[in-house]
Amino acid sequence: MRLNFFICLTVVVLASCAKKSATNFIVRGSKCYNDGNIELAIKEYSKAIKIDPKNADAYYFRAILYSEQNKPNLAIIDYTTVIKINDKYPSAYCDRGFVYLNNKAYDFAILDFKASIKNNSELFKSYYGLGIAYNSKGSFDKSINFLDIALKLDSTNALAYFWRGNSKMLDRGTGSKYAIQDYNKALSIDSTFDEIYSRRGSCYSFIGERKLAMSDYNKAIRLNPKNGYTYMSRASLFIALGDKENAIKDYKKAAELGIVDGSNYLKELYNIDYPTSNSK
Repeated sequence: MRLNFFICLTVVVLASCAKKSATNFIVRGSKCYNDGNIELAIKEYSKAIKIDPKNADAYYFRAILYSEQNKPNLAIIDYTTVIKINDKYPSAYCDRGFVYLNNKAYDFAILDFKASIKNNSELFKSYYGLGIAYNSKGSFDKSINFLDIALKLDSTNALAYFWRGNSKMLDRGTGSKYAIQDYNKALSIDSTFDEIYSRRGSCYSFIGERKLAMSDYNKAIRLNPKNGYTYMSRASLFIALGDKENAIKDYKKAAELGIVDGSNYLKELYNIDYPTSNSK
């Protein structure tokens, strides 16, 4: 009986030492990350995992870095391990959901965001993620509903208004007029986001407000002259205005920025052969 007690005590002490040692490596990993050395940080987290294979924190932090490195498969494996160790771990479902979302695995993303909400974790981000996922699947009414909830939780998030505007622009039940209201709200929060001007410009163009549309496209291009899709949209507006010369210039610029349709439209509309750049 006494021997069994000492064996159990030894196991507890060793486990405690392992956790303490693993924690030291996690702290070192976080310091490396803060110093800008992601690879070294990953190595430190991996050392922590080797010492304590059930340390959810080490897997979670490593998953974040794999995601930053655009290594979604490795990130998903680590997030999944976190959830197996502790299915109530804060942010694990939500963060894995965004990895799935960014890699167009929308159904998996939706499952994770809903699991996060069930755990009462990262509520704004989870409803926001659901809004984007359903928008990407073409379920614009569901997207709007979830973004409504997200904005009730945080009414100062420009991206949430932007995505709800996108869904309203494409949803038959709402349309461009209501999308413009959301884009206006987003711009009142962040006036430096070029894509909002571009999308609002498309709405203005759709409802016949061509001067406002042109103004928005011009603002978007000034903010980000490397967004080829804005040039495509402005080219369409130039065509509607009967300005062939500027339409051709914008299609060429879009092609130079890697937009294949820039070259395609030049050929189809003007019989101009113009190569698409490999870089976007």
